[in-house]
Amino acid sequence: MTIRIALVEDDEDDADTLSSFISKFFNSDHSKFSIIRFNNGDDFLEKYSAQINLIFMDIEMPGTNGMASAQKLRKIAPETPLIFSTRLSQFASIGYNVDALGYLLKPLNYHAFVIPMRKAVKHIASRSTVTLTLCTNGRDEFVSSARIKFVEVRGHILYYHIDDEKWKIWGSLKSASEQLYDAGFILCNRYCLVNPQWIDSINGNTLTIGSDTVTISRNKKKKLLKTLLQYHES
Repeated sequence: MTIRIALVEDDEDDADTLSSFISKFFNSDHSKFSIIRFNNGDDFLEKYSAQINLIFMDIEMPGTNGMASAQKLRKIAPETPLIFSTRLSQFASIGYNVDALGYLLKPLNYHAFVIPMRKAVKHIASRSTVTLTLCTNGRDEFVSSARIKFVEVRGHILYYHIDDEKWKIWGSLKSASEQLYDAGFILCNRYCLVNPQWIDSINGNTLTIGSDTVTISRNKKKKLLKTLLQYHES
């Protein structure tokens, strides 16, 4: 999924520094993140969208300061990850009143940035689910992607491994991949999509998901391992 990041910062140099840190964290892969910049808290609150996954908020800003903006934010978005930045260390303790994941003390430092950033990405990944409507046994069922371990295709039939069951659904793996893209599912071969949170181990060209084993094709392995490493490092 692409993580949508709001950067609320009135200082251009600090905004540029945070943008460079974010780019470095994701290895400059812009398919994994996008940044929306705001100059102050009032502008951010006016244009806030539920599509935003992560917020960096400066505390000392003209108009409505970062702390007051965060208090207003929590009334409409109680769980969106929030990281403060400030030149004043005494603001750190009150940041937890609005459930901030952490704070960055200016001048900004990349190594200090990485710690709350990893926490934020992990938080986002744990909540990055989509809901699918699957027709099984003649009726539509709503299924959270978090319950799906992997999806395999045989002919024109998809087999969704959900909890301890296997659901048989007519469809294509391409359509399933598009539906599960934002949930972070990984294509491990031309016939199978896997949910990284269910992968127990990888041994050679085989991965284990509970009592099931799935083959990793040679041309998919490098990308799969990279994606899986980023998933666990976050």
